[in-house]
Amino acid sequence: MPLYQADILLTRARLFGLRDQEADYPWGSPQADLAEARRLIEKHGYHRRDQELADAEAALDKRET
Repeated sequence: MPLYQADILLTRARLFGLRDQEADYPWGSPQADLAEARRLIEKHGYHRRDQELADAEAALDKRET
């Protein structure tokens, strides 16, 4: 189940968190979702999603600057 949760966190951060209106993000913040996804990926060895996580974090960082 934690692997599905990591997938969900990544997907919603990428789909909804990278928009211009962060105020519309109903789950707290995309940064928190990506941090939790990273924690789950590292804890459970789900390194299949490492590149996707790195891409989402880079896109979010680019958006913030």
